[in-house]
Amino acid sequence: MSVPLVGPPGPATRRIELFTTTEGPDLVVLVFTSTTCPIANASIPELRRIQDRTRASQGRLVLVHPDVLATDERVLRHAAEVGLDAMLVRDPEHELVRMLQASVVPEAFVLLRSGEGWRLRYRGPLDNLYADIGRRRRQASQWYVRDALEAIDAGSEIETPVRPAIGCRIERWRP
Repeated sequence: MSVPLVGPPGPATRRIELFTTTEGPDLVVLVFTSTTCPIANASIPELRRIQDRTRASQGRLVLVHPDVLATDERVLRHAAEVGLDAMLVRDPEHELVRMLQASVVPEAFVLLRSGEGWRLRYRGPLDNLYADIGRRRRQASQWYVRDALEAIDAGSEIETPVRPAIGCRIERWRP
């Protein structure tokens, strides 16, 4: 699937083939996020830890911005301001949203290359910082994505591979 890669201002939008079967890392952590969602922004410290943990596993962290109003400039500025240097893509036509059936930001998908395709190993929140909308804990006590990465590295099953994510709703784009 070819998606718009966020880059410096220019006349041409660069695209990247995100899920190739032969090139790139065998592990991809895809997180739907936003520059404006307070829940996504509260998760920035955990995103930085996930970024480091994903690199330690020779994987790639991809931050997907599904907001149709998000510009390359806004996404790049936000990532720089919060200290994230992951791959940034925009999904204004919601190709990835539909493919993965993402519903909120932040929502994480941990994918492993498997034969000629990709296998979803974890889907859900980054951690348990939020118990519900408007119910934020002082700090998270469970780190679901990092735990999933640990399990993958250990060759074991992920205890709960699908959890409901809590966040700002992705407004569906209709052609």
